Amino acid sequence: MERPVITALADLLRRHVPLSKSRLETMALLTVGMIGARTVNLVHVADERGAGAVDPASTYRRLQRFFQHVRLPGDWAAPMIARLAGGAQKRTLVMDRTTWKIGERHVNILVLAIRTRHSQVPLMWTVLDRAGHSETPDRIALLERYGALFGQDSIDMLLADREFVGAGWFNWLTQNDIPFTIRIAHNRLVTRADGCRVKLATQITHHKRGRHCTATFDGMDRPLHFAALKPKDGVGDRGHQPHRPRRARHLPQTLGDREPVRQHQDPRPQLRGHPPDRSGQAAPAHRPRRPRRRLVRPRRQNLPRPRRPAP
Repeated sequence: MERPVITALADLLRRHVPLSKSRLETMALLTVGMIGARTVNLVHVADERGAGAVDPASTYRRLQRFFQHVRLPGDWAAPMIARLAGGAQKRTLVMDRTTWKIGERHVNILVLAIRTRHSQVPLMWTVLDRAGHSETPDRIALLERYGALFGQDSIDMLLADREFVGAGWFNWLTQNDIPFTIRIAHNRLVTRADGCRVKLATQITHHKRGRHCTATFDGMDRPLHFAALKPKDGVGDRGHQPHRPRRARHLPQTLGDREPVRQHQDPRPQLRGHPPDRSGQAAPAHRPRRPRRRLVRPRRQNLPRPRRPAP
């Protein structure tokens, strides 16, 4: 591990972290060591410093004292991460949840990240003490922590997946004037302005009505604006493209006098009839299919090559 790298990182951390010079160097040593060792095991992190410079046992004890005596406040790294990710006045935030399992223990983390040009950088998070989806109080508490540091006026847009839905959640976002774009399923029931409850897919996928509408969820105070985006290739997920042709097992095998529906085929009616003959009798609805001709190629014969005459 090179000394200039640790010194440069310690100088960068000095602007954001209120620690002494020795503690900042230990934090830089810990950060660079975890990246090099690809683990959080302090024994392997201490070995990354190199046996020629300092005894690894001394480095290991130094890292232990750092975790024993240093107490950093919650969300201490959020201002530093936000400044390094881009000090814009308006930020696009992404809320997501990640979960995995260590033995019999569920590790469930609710994350709030900053969207940059090429990726999302985690800003702050909450470790949930249970498995499964997050609840509205967990999401509100995470955004309130963000607002205490940066202010809710700094949120340009909040992006989230279809897990983060609910009338109480949407009411809190609209009451705090937080703009959001959240995916939802196409079969959700909404209430139109005339009081009629309909499925959302019937309002945003009709070619005459367009791909956007204004409706209200059950239990909400204000109406929301819904929009549907059509993929360029015409193939998407069923939750966002209700016109996707379903599989054959969800449809009858025949459509009257038409051809049977096959997998990945458009299930809309396709008439295959033929005009009547000159004699006045109608032609059959289906022409008999010709059997495929199987092309048989001759096998290549391995003949001996002719020898060249000696010069």
